[in-house]
Amino acid sequence: MRKVGKRGALSLIIGLAIIIGAMLIFAVFTLVISNIVRSTLQRQVEFALLNHTKSLVDGLEAEIRFIKSQILAYSYNPILVEDLENRSFSRTTDLVAKLFSNSSYFDNVFVVDASGQIVADSRNSAHFDATQYDFYQEAVLGHTLLHYDKFPIISPFDGLPAVSFSVPLHGSDYVSVRGVLVVVFSLKRFSDRYIMARNTSEQGMPMAVDSRGNLAIHPDTENLFDNVSDQPQINTILTAEGLTEGTFEYQTAGIRHVLAWQALTSVPWFMIYSVPASDLFALADSVAKSIAILGLVATLVLALMMSFIVRRLVLRRLAAFQKAMRVSATGDLSAQAPLMGNDELTAMMEGFNGLMNSLRESVLVIRTKMANLHRGSALLASTMEDKAAAMTRMDDNIEGTKRRMEEQGDKIGETTQIVGQMIANIGKLNDAVEHQSATITESSAAIEEMVSNIGSIATVVERTNHEVQELKSASDTGRRKLQDVAEMVNAIARGSDELMEANTLIASIATQTNLLAMNAAIEAAHAGDAGRGFAVVADEIRKLAELSATQSKEIADSISRIGGNIDVAVNNTGDTQAAFEIIVQRVDKVENMLGEISHSMTEQSAGSRQVLVALKEMREITVSVQADSKDMEHESSRILAVLEALNGLSGTVLSAIVGIAEGAADFSVAINQITAMTEQNNREITEVDERVGQFTV
Repeated sequence: MRKVGKRGALSLIIGLAIIIGAMLIFAVFTLVISNIVRSTLQRQVEFALLNHTKSLVDGLEAEIRFIKSQILAYSYNPILVEDLENRSFSRTTDLVAKLFSNSSYFDNVFVVDASGQIVADSRNSAHFDATQYDFYQEAVLGHTLLHYDKFPIISPFDGLPAVSFSVPLHGSDYVSVRGVLVVVFSLKRFSDRYIMARNTSEQGMPMAVDSRGNLAIHPDTENLFDNVSDQPQINTILTAEGLTEGTFEYQTAGIRHVLAWQALTSVPWFMIYSVPASDLFALADSVAKSIAILGLVATLVLALMMSFIVRRLVLRRLAAFQKAMRVSATGDLSAQAPLMGNDELTAMMEGFNGLMNSLRESVLVIRTKMANLHRGSALLASTMEDKAAAMTRMDDNIEGTKRRMEEQGDKIGETTQIVGQMIANIGKLNDAVEHQSATITESSAAIEEMVSNIGSIATVVERTNHEVQELKSASDTGRRKLQDVAEMVNAIARGSDELMEANTLIASIATQTNLLAMNAAIEAAHAGDAGRGFAVVADEIRKLAELSATQSKEIADSISRIGGNIDVAVNNTGDTQAAFEIIVQRVDKVENMLGEISHSMTEQSAGSRQVLVALKEMREITVSVQADSKDMEHESSRILAVLEALNGLSGTVLSAIVGIAEGAADFSVAINQITAMTEQNNREITEVDERVGQFTV
């Protein structure tokens, strides 16, 4: 029996479960709060970052408006035009110096005359060709009231990004341009003294990019005028259609940044301010850590309190329940758990007491049923011994039937092979008959010219037909002799007899035809030139007769092979030989009659008509032979199909017998197993009796 652990083990487990559950809840709570705080701070930071960018834009826009107003105001001073007309520039020099002092962001202020020469400047060091710059060309040549660069230019004074503002100075006629007042606004000075002075982060990166992607303002002087349109964050701003401001996050070199941007209205530029996310969200991370620490401490305190309460209220009652279970574990089913309170533990103890009562009743019923099982097991063992003896006798009967079916299958297989060989020989016979039929057809076309000379052979052909009928009668006699073999084999024998009879007739006709052809050739030779054409026809007839004789011989060979196969299938060969002796006698009579045909052909000059009749007879006989051969092949195929079906049926029966034998063997094994199980069951019943007897009810 398994040992019961200490009472404190359950308390420890429950305490750990409470602590772990509380920590999981705290982790989820902390994650949610952190996300809320971070999301809120992120929105506020992005809003503040965008406002800071707007303030930079407002400062730059205000400076541009200030420069416009200043340069326009000074351009209206008549001193500038008077000095240009008088070519005296002392007062002009004082004016440009005063204008230069109005802003610390000016790189220079100067006046250019109509030829492009600088006549006065605030730095007293300007020496360059002003005609190459847009501020001169737009003011002098374009007659623009106020011009300023839309894209940063390289300052001719310090080589840094700048924007030039220019106003034409008109003469007293208000038409001609006497010169140009120019203010060069230094973007570098504005960046250092205004934008960088308002940088809210040590790693913040304020910059200005024109619509072509060139840097106009940047903390690093070396990067000025670089094209940064290929950078993803810059490209996002340049391709933002319909937007003038925005914020988004991007990552570069593995560092996440937050970027705010706004488009300027006076120039096609974008003010951009980028700050690392770690600087912006440092406060959010600090707040999240503080929440995590406070929550962890609160969770531990709460878990300890809950563990103490559970130990006091639950474990004391569980100890009493444990004592009752120990008593029941010894086999005393009369043990009862004390009922205290009215909660889930009380319900559990009531269930335990009900279980003990049910077990007592079950043990009493089991003792009664086990006695019945003893009696049933003995009866089952006796019955299984009788069934085992019956199965042994069944196995012997099945084995004998299996051997007899195997012998029958072997016999059917031998018969199938014989019939298959017969079908093959009949197929060869069909091929020979078809070839002979084609040859006769070709010969008929050559002999049709001699139709008028073959009338006298009709009487002889009638007697020949009479003899053919007698041959058929003899063939029928032979067929009856073969009926002892099988009905299907008789059909093959009948066809074979008819083929032999027809082929003999064909051979005889071919021989007589050859003689007729020779006689015709002799007569044609006697006739001289008049019989030359007849000699040619006679030669063709002779060739045809020889070909027919050759084909007849091949057919005879095929029929002989078929006859050999039939001899294997027919046991009564003696009677068959006697029947075909009659056929031979009838063939002799046909040969005598054909001798008369030969004599008639000699006497008649038109003997070729008899040859045509003979050829027609040969064709008809060939067709008959071909039909009989087809019938023989068909009947043989039917016999083969029947034999194959019988063979398949025999195999099916054999398989079924084998299956029955296997099933009987399995049944015998099952009976043996049941017998063994019955014995095992008796042992188990005895053991259960012993076990049940250990319980106290």
